[in-house]
Amino acid sequence: MERLRRATEAHVRYHAEYETCFRRLVQAGVDAGVFTVTSAGLASYAILDLGMGVSAWYREAGEHSEDTLVWQYGEFALRLVGARP
Repeated sequence: MERLRRATEAHVRYHAEYETCFRRLVQAGVDAGVFTVTSAGLASYAILDLGMGVSAWYREAGEHSEDTLVWQYGEFALRLVGARP
C-alpha cells in the first residue's frame, strides 16, 4: 500500500511542477509579445490536456505516426496561444 501511495504522490507532484513550467513558457511568450492569450494558466492547462489525452486513443498501428502526431500537436499548441511569427 505504501509503495502505491508514494508512487501516486510522486506522479501528482511531477504534474503539478510540470504545469508550472508550461505556464512560465506561455507567460514568457506573452511578455515577449509573441503569444496572445489572456490567461497563461488556462493555456497551459489546455496544452497539457492535449498531451495527456493522447494515451486514451493513440495506437502505433493507427492512422497517424508518432512523429506526425507530435508535430501536429505542437502546431495546435502554437495556435492555441495565438503565436505570432
